[in-house]
Amino acid sequence: TNADLQDVCSWMRGLRRRDRGLLMIHRLHIFLGDIARYRMQLKGRGQGLDWFKVSERYMEAIQIDPQNGNGHNQLAVIATYFDDNFTATYRYFRSLGAPVPFLKARENLQLLFEKNRVKFMAMKKDPAHPLMEAFCTRFVRLHGILFTRTSMETFEDVRRETLRNFSALLKEKLVGRVFLTRILAVCIFSVHNASTGDPEAAQTETEVANRPVYVGHSFAFLAELVTSVLMTATQCEEPDMDMLAPLGSFSMWMRTHPEYWAAGDVVTRDASARKALWEALSDFLNT
Repeated sequence: TNADLQDVCSWMRGLRRRDRGLLMIHRLHIFLGDIARYRMQLKGRGQGLDWFKVSERYMEAIQIDPQNGNGHNQLAVIATYFDDNFTATYRYFRSLGAPVPFLKARENLQLLFEKNRVKFMAMKKDPAHPLMEAFCTRFVRLHGILFTRTSMETFEDVRRETLRNFSALLKEKLVGRVFLTRILAVCIFSVHNASTGDPEAAQTETEVANRPVYVGHSFAFLAELVTSVLMTATQCEEPDMDMLAPLGSFSMWMRTHPEYWAAGDVVTRDASARKALWEALSDFLNT
């Protein structure tokens, strides 16, 4: 609308010339990436170097303006072309968690989580799936439950199976630095999202009252994942320090958000998850 256009123009005038230039370059890379993506769609969605080049445009946009979530949203869209729901979830969460969030990512996530729910239900009927695929499908399903705040009656079963798959991946040494970093990033965003909800939507009294429950579930699951990593590292004669590096980011986040340690034990599992994490950390440091 004209009013929206005037608001944008007013905002642009308030930016310094250098900032306006960076904003324009950022938008240029997004547009060029979109054009290249549309061209690839016309050719077909086969994997190959061309998709890497498309992604590079969005990565350049992120490097130019890392506070803007638009580039992460576009990378998530590409991930959905290859049924990579884990990467798509990570990128959509990064898009929403950016200082300048790309709000359409929330709508995109709703579609992604429904698509993954169907995949999850099919997997339950045919359990013979590769370990990594099983973990990623369950992991995304769990965060879909927390994000949409639906089907909470299934949460405990999904949580239990997801942690079982994660422990198996650790045992098989299939969890690397990048993968673990993305797992923790998704979990951390879930905690924040549980505490705030959708900032663009009206919150009912019931939703506000239930926030501590969702925060408790989100934080307890995060603590359980980190505990699994620490316990695995403690049992190894020579822990993979490269795999442990992402825990430094987790530690930094915890230092800047002590309110999650001090939160009341709304969820029964919350207190035990915190205690187990402290014990695992103590054991690891004393080995």
